[in-house]
Amino acid sequence: MRPDSEDDVTVELPKTTDCDSADAICTNDSRPLSNSLSATVEGPSTSNAVAATLDLLQGPLTARVSRDEDPVQPLALVASRPTMAVAGVRTDTSERPNVLLRVASDSVVLDIDADYHATTREAVEGTGNDAGSAFRSTYLARVPATQVRPDATFSVLVDPDNAQAESDETDNELVVPLSDLRVVQPPTFKITLVPIVRRGAAPFAFDDGPEPMLAEAFALLPIGAHRVTSAAPLGVDGRASSRQMLDALHALWNREADPNEFFHGLYRADQNWPEGLALVGGPVAVSSVPEEGDPDDSGWLVANGLAHNFGLGGEPAPDSSATYGWSSASERFFSPFDDEIMAGVGGSSLFISRAHYERAMEWMSRPGAVPTPVGGSEPTSVADAFALTGGIDASGAWYLHSAERSPKPPRAASAGEYSAVVYDENGIPLLEQPLRIVQLSTGPGGVWALRVPNTVAAARALRIWGRGGDLLLDADLVFEQASPPELREVVRPH
Repeated sequence: MRPDSEDDVTVELPKTTDCDSADAICTNDSRPLSNSLSATVEGPSTSNAVAATLDLLQGPLTARVSRDEDPVQPLALVASRPTMAVAGVRTDTSERPNVLLRVASDSVVLDIDADYHATTREAVEGTGNDAGSAFRSTYLARVPATQVRPDATFSVLVDPDNAQAESDETDNELVVPLSDLRVVQPPTFKITLVPIVRRGAAPFAFDDGPEPMLAEAFALLPIGAHRVTSAAPLGVDGRASSRQMLDALHALWNREADPNEFFHGLYRADQNWPEGLALVGGPVAVSSVPEEGDPDDSGWLVANGLAHNFGLGGEPAPDSSATYGWSSASERFFSPFDDEIMAGVGGSSLFISRAHYERAMEWMSRPGAVPTPVGGSEPTSVADAFALTGGIDASGAWYLHSAERSPKPPRAASAGEYSAVVYDENGIPLLEQPLRIVQLSTGPGGVWALRVPNTVAAARALRIWGRGGDLLLDADLVFEQASPPELREVVRPH
């Protein structure tokens, strides 16, 4: 007997009263079946597996797409940034089905992390015969930065080989075009790492190149495509403080930096106590590296300095503990025992709070976050611009740190509450620009910078005026011809 469906089959044998009838059930010696018999053979299981959700994780940001609900996305995804994909599959049994995660636009199949298993019974609506008692399995796959772009399409495919019978084959695939989500493509993040060497001290080198120094920063901050370069060592006085090193590096940045470029200085600490100083919302910071050992151990301090550059102060994290998030540096999910990036605590177990991540995103997105050049033409001569760099010391006194010729184009003036005026030898104004002060991450004071056109070659004095017309700085100008540092690209653009 062969059933004609997958339904249960019931076999019935009726009671026999006449062994001479055609359908009689009797023994060879004509004894009839005295009682009716019935038996049911159950059909095959009709369990079901559903491609339910796809989470895309960048730091503390989770963009979730669900089959049953509208997408949940608190912030835009950053293109060209390493991302963790987490597929959620709902089943009626605890057996984990095979799952394929891929980027359909390039037919790239992502590797499922075979070491990660999470199958839990959840109080979700069942998807088959076992309604009310479903299981949820998660599958992890690392998404290369090159695959995170606005035109990409992700898909979760359950049972790609059709190896198991299901009650519904139409819910085995979840397709997620990134065009349906918010994806931003910020300008290429440019950073130059500069070894700072006190006079008389031995220089140091990056054992594995500068990229490992930035792993934590790239994992936690909203940075996508990037370019890393290193510079020749910057020499400073043998007893230079971190503030003096920051001033020297700030002057180098003002003279040599391209648009959207950050400078980060690294110096050997006098002792193995980490220290650093950064501009809050500005593109320069300095960090110490261990007196002995691998400079890469200060990667967390570099991340902290860059977070200050992205507009974060030193206040405690608004979130008391780590939330659901992923660190591509340490290849793990955030833990409740991690330290927040702005806590100033070293170690490899860092997280960034969602509130801090959102503020960093807002800072990067606002107009004028990073100084831009005037025009866009290449320099026409060695003296294409003049770089004027200075600051305010701890007592509130204004000073001019350096006045140098720059091979770079002039920088557009930033809105500010102060006014800088350049005069010729006869006291005639040649140029007036607004000026803003950038605060330090620690301590009082701040810095300022101008990169003005070379039409002010006859300039002999700089005066800075305050809000109420008070003269804050009156300095003579003698432009120095500085030789540019040797810049060497050590990491190809990502």
